Amino acid sequence: MKVSTASQRSTNSMAPTDPRVKNYRAVLAELNRAISRRTIEAGNSAENEHQTATYWAAASRANVRTICETGFNGGHSALLWLSANANATVHMFDLFAYAASRAGEAVLRAHFGSRLVVHRGPSSHTLRMWRLETRRHCDIFSVDGGHSYRDALTDLFAAYFLTTKHSTCFIDDTNCRSEWCVDSALEEIGRLVPVHVQARYSYMNGSRGLTLFSFPGVSKRYLPKD
Repeated sequence: MKVSTASQRSTNSMAPTDPRVKNYRAVLAELNRAISRRTIEAGNSAENEHQTATYWAAASRANVRTICETGFNGGHSALLWLSANANATVHMFDLFAYAASRAGEAVLRAHFGSRLVVHRGPSSHTLRMWRLETRRHCDIFSVDGGHSYRDALTDLFAAYFLTTKHSTCFIDDTNCRSEWCVDSALEEIGRLVPVHVQARYSYMNGSRGLTLFSFPGVSKRYLPKD
């Protein structure tokens, strides 16, 4: 599949006159102020208009109710998910080891309340526990946590069990050449289970990228008990 650049993707899904977009921009400014003096790891989804618009379009669909993501960082993508769909609950799985993460959580909590659910600890543990306790699936699953091969592959396996064939999945930092890119993990999961890649994007001169995909097959999958 051809890898598209950011310039080849329309961002019309985020109309400036949309009240949701206006609120997103306002809270984004507040979020950036809150975390500006705190150490934060890597970049964030708000830095790239293409990624923001792609996430927004997916989250805005009427049938989306549960959004899951590994990697909270400063809370930028969580803000986007929450802003795009007022009917969705957003589950964020992260260590929350950074002061910026805790500051970002406080800002989002003030605006969105219980619609933001945080799961603190290694995603290899918290994803499994949440699924076994709730038996729920994610309508959207975004992999953007640890950027080692092992961490990304572990999160992809969790995504397989926590989604259905109708779910939308993303994995950040793919189709790129930087040391933090995790294309090898996506390739490996594709050798182990069926993966349908719907779109690949590359931006920031090949240093960043995004893949949109799904896991086809049976409508529901369940984590093994052991």
